[in-house]
Amino acid sequence: MPLMEGKRRKPGTRSNTKLVVSGGDSPAELWLAKQDLPKLFDYPYGGPGQTDVIISKGMIVAVDTECTKIMRDYDTNRIVTQITIADGVKPNYGMTPYNIARKVDDRFTGNQPSIITREYVELPFFPNGDDARNCLWGNVSNDEGIIRAGDYLKVSTDSFLRGRLVKWDPAVDSWHLVIGQILARENIGSDYDFLEWVMWDDSAKREDDAYINKSGYSAPGMEGYPFDPLLYSKDGTGGLNDMTGYLSLNTTTPTGVQGITDGQNSRNTELIKELGAVASGTQANQVLTFFVERNLLQNTITLSVGSNDFTDAAPEIAGVGKMLIDYKQGFIKYIPTANVTADQIVSVKYKSMHYGTPVITDFSGADGVVRILLKF
Repeated sequence: MPLMEGKRRKPGTRSNTKLVVSGGDSPAELWLAKQDLPKLFDYPYGGPGQTDVIISKGMIVAVDTECTKIMRDYDTNRIVTQITIADGVKPNYGMTPYNIARKVDDRFTGNQPSIITREYVELPFFPNGDDARNCLWGNVSNDEGIIRAGDYLKVSTDSFLRGRLVKWDPAVDSWHLVIGQILARENIGSDYDFLEWVMWDDSAKREDDAYINKSGYSAPGMEGYPFDPLLYSKDGTGGLNDMTGYLSLNTTTPTGVQGITDGQNSRNTELIKELGAVASGTQANQVLTFFVERNLLQNTITLSVGSNDFTDAAPEIAGVGKMLIDYKQGFIKYIPTANVTADQIVSVKYKSMHYGTPVITDFSGADGVVRILLKF
């Protein structure tokens, strides 16, 4: 066996062996969240004493430099550092991996704040800054510049976007403001794999038949989460259609799970997509077919061909052309009614039911997600 030296204490000396506290990806530290922050929202899934959210998941936090008094943790009686939502000015600490609830001294409320500093995370992306302001969770927006893969991010200095992320500009921003880099973007129009096919099965439908329109709500079995059937319909426009969301052998259009992966919020997002061009020399009455996205919503389509706009309400312009729409399959046919003499760019504005959209993306105004490598 090996012989160890130094097993006896040497009088008048000390060992001084501690150095590493923890790994740096999620530092093991006792912080205190600033308790006078306004409540962002009530989170019913937080459990008893953890519904009063003051810092939400995915937000950037910073040291509270405005704190002038000593902060003492009630439970441990230790003086601790207080953290708050980052404002783009205070030193950034990291990102919250979960909701931070308000803590009340001598009560079983709140939770222990923690941060992550170098992880690969996913946040919803908002092309419009106003939509991002309405989302009280961590997010990324185009509020200070068009976001692309490869861009670096910083915390917004907008008081209504505290803790949320915008583009870092090397021309005006210093390096210490960088919190991470976008490695990938995924638009909301992309296929979300199998999630749209995850629905209640026939057995759940048979269980629900006894309760639908009798108890006032529909539920996936007696033990499931209730939901209001008036909010859901097959075409996504609202109305009473209780059987939507059940999977059977005859299902051809999957709709996801109601309130979870059915895209009920993201259907309010107006998207813009370039479809190609109508080439010079195209003959009159030639049918041109463009694919947009499945499950298009009626009365939301505007097809731009050159300087001409075709809508659901006015799908034909005399002497120019007309469009035909397959809403379910997502195809738009454009038929010029005169010979085309110059190239015309084709684009479309639209809304659709994004069945299979994950909850993290399902916000009004969101267009998919960005994936970020944190660099604290």
